[in-house]
Amino acid sequence: MFAGFLFSSLLFLSTIQAVTAGEIVIGMGADDILDSNRDHANGAFAGLVELHLEPFARVAGFDLAPMATLQFDNHGDYYAGIGFYVFRRLGRARRWMIEASLAGGILRERSTRFDIDDDFRFRSSIGFGFDISPRARMSLTLDHILDESLRNQDPGSETIFIRYTRKY
Repeated sequence: MFAGFLFSSLLFLSTIQAVTAGEIVIGMGADDILDSNRDHANGAFAGLVELHLEPFARVAGFDLAPMATLQFDNHGDYYAGIGFYVFRRLGRARRWMIEASLAGGILRERSTRFDIDDDFRFRSSIGFGFDISPRARMSLTLDHILDESLRNQDPGSETIFIRYTRKY
């Protein structure tokens, strides 16, 4: 039931996305890179699709925007969530940037040796990057999935992504 609600929410956000002139993010990277509790010790190939809506606030120089994310790997794990994205330009030319996000959503894990319930999890992300054109940028991020109490009582998942972001 909750998964259906989450899917509907992501679909709704994706339709709003085109109207509000936000960003789409596509990423690829390596998942489970710091985990010794996985069935596949060498990690997994990971993919990412994110939608960022237009920022609705600026706090301490950071733009704050709603976002939706879908993260998956080739071992059958996936995470779908909604949350908030922050972004700040750096340097005199303002070509460099830092970014971070926090989302809540559903994690389905099939690659761990632990018996983990498929349920609500948080995903945090932090990264840095640079503009490659006036409408596009590249970034490197470290993403981490943790349990609903914002702790690592259940094994989390770390992923390094190279991300391409394109403005609409």
